[in-house]
Amino acid sequence: LCPLRFCDGRPDRDLPLFPDLLGNAAPKAAMVLTITAAATRAIQNLRSIDGVLRVSGHMLRATCAQMLAKIDMDLYNVQLLGRGHQIY
Repeated sequence: LCPLRFCDGRPDRDLPLFPDLLGNAAPKAAMVLTITAAATRAIQNLRSIDGVLRVSGHMLRATCAQMLAKIDMDLYNVQLLGRGHQIY
């Protein structure tokens, strides 16, 4: 994937977690389609019993925040990561 964003076999430091073929951040609409397709193939209901959408573009962000909180990451860092900031 995105060979132009690698040097000596290593990805650029600013390569997004989910890059497109050119190494840019994948558009949200493309990510939502990918998540929806994966959920459908895994035979998961896209909606809850009461009709609420369970699979959306917000799903990864919310799930990641919950996971980081569960492993006791500092709340401030979880919030920064959720906004796309890098933590050093």
